[in-house]
Amino acid sequence: MSLLDRFRGQPEWQHVDPSVRVSAVDDLDDDAQGVLLAIATEDADAGVRAAAVGRVTDSAALARIAETDADSGVQAEALTALRDIAVGETDRAVAEAALSGLSVTKDLGEVARGATLEAVGLAALERVDAQKTISAVSRRSVHSSVRHAALGRVTDSDELLAVATKSDHRDIALAAFDRLLAGAP
Repeated sequence: MSLLDRFRGQPEWQHVDPSVRVSAVDDLDDDAQGVLLAIATEDADAGVRAAAVGRVTDSAALARIAETDADSGVQAEALTALRDIAVGETDRAVAEAALSGLSVTKDLGEVARGATLEAVGLAALERVDAQKTISAVSRRSVHSSVRHAALGRVTDSDELLAVATKSDHRDIALAAFDRLLAGAP
């Protein structure tokens, strides 16, 4: 920031130089969500917008950014933030709001496998149709009920075999093996 800018009182997040703006975004307090959201949606530089998106906590705003930002990197950052909120949040309403902004099978699978809240993992699983992803959820979800629900949806015999042979959870592997022996995917 130049000496003249300091006298004018211009915040660093409004500086001409994008690298200064990115640094200013990092220095903002977490409770400056209004400023962070404004930067995430209005800054001319995609790198500055992406830095701000990484700090935004409003799921609805992140979903809008993921849908409307012209830069794929900013969109990806918004989707990552939504996925992280859906996985790690302990407030069900907040986690479900973040989940509602996700639509890519890979993201939904990651939420189904790793969500802190069992209900959020089950909700993510309900939105997954790809057999490979459902199989992966049945092998690796942190919640037993999500693993069992996923196993119940595996219909591809190759994926059922993958669950039987690759699951770290003995009960799931045995249930998949039993289904294979019974001849029903």
